[in-house]
Amino acid sequence: MKPNYFDLNTREKRIYRARKKITDQLLLEFLNVMGENPDTLAMKLINQSITEGLSLDEIFYTGETFGYNLIARDIDEDTIELEFGYQAGFLAGDGNHYWLVFDDDGQVTIEFGEPWLS
Repeated sequence: MKPNYFDLNTREKRIYRARKKITDQLLLEFLNVMGENPDTLAMKLINQSITEGLSLDEIFYTGETFGYNLIARDIDEDTIELEFGYQAGFLAGDGNHYWLVFDDDGQVTIEFGEPWLS
């Protein structure tokens, strides 16, 4: 059961909106594919948490100011930009921008941005 939107902090509200936009099924498929060869520590850690049996709700909705970040934006009708990372503190974290490009058959291609590290 998803938490009440109004009880979430700002970081968690961004995650909530992103999950509604891309669906948990697509998010889990994306994380699974990226987990095979993670490009950031954040990607490696979230896949470890999923492997250990934690749900997305348990991972994302901690009540803490810092933690995982997920933002989803529509670029056009066939492309969604995902910003994913983990912020451990004001100047501590990493992540990347990814573009999920959908073809006419519903297949998804993942294009990478530049990883960030702070």
